[in-house]
Amino acid sequence: MTKETTRLIEMLKLIKSRTGKDADTSWSSYDEPQEIRDELDGYIAQLTEGNESVVDTLNILFAPTSTFQELSIANNWSDEYLAMAEEFDKIYEKLKKKKQ
Repeated sequence: MTKETTRLIEMLKLIKSRTGKDADTSWSSYDEPQEIRDELDGYIAQLTEGNESVVDTLNILFAPTSTFQELSIANNWSDEYLAMAEEFDKIYEKLKKKKQ
């Protein structure tokens, strides 16, 4: 597993930790916080198994005004999210260059 993949897993686990049972999901496409947590577990499992194709899906979720940003704003951790999104963008570009 690359250090980039390891860091993505850490980031997803952090988002999961910020998405407790009382998280506000009203601005996301999810009805319940558990749905997000389950989906994050799936992405973590795929990355752990070496499936980096999931990174393209994560790129959409990390995009401005997408799921993760809306979740962070609604639950008062948007500053932390913005730093994470910036780091994600760098990791994404690095992984895409490796594939070329």
